[in-house]
Amino acid sequence: TLRTWTITETLIGFSGLAMALLAEQFLKFIA
Repeated sequence: TLRTWTITETLIGFSGLAMALLAEQFLKFIA
């Protein structure tokens, strides 16, 4: 269960990081 939670947490963290990078690129594009 701990390993599954770690994988889930990693996926969520990676997803958040990807979204943050996309948002930054989008803001630079519209700026």
